[in-house]
Amino acid sequence: MTTHLIEQLRAAVQARQAAEKAELAAIIKALTPGSGIQQKAVVEATGYSREHIRRIARDHGIGPAKTDQ
Repeated sequence: MTTHLIEQLRAAVQARQAAEKAELAAIIKALTPGSGIQQKAVVEATGYSREHIRRIARDHGIGPAKTDQ
């Protein structure tokens, strides 16, 4: 029983980590110049603050002028 619960917990952690990676990839794709998606839309879709979205953009080499279009 305990082993099964630990395996279940590990699987849940792995699923969460995979979902976080997929979310970050989607955010970066949306913030990339030419995507046609405004930063405001990313904020609304994710529930993250504008500042958090700006940090993600900066950390991935996407300048502020390009994300505020």
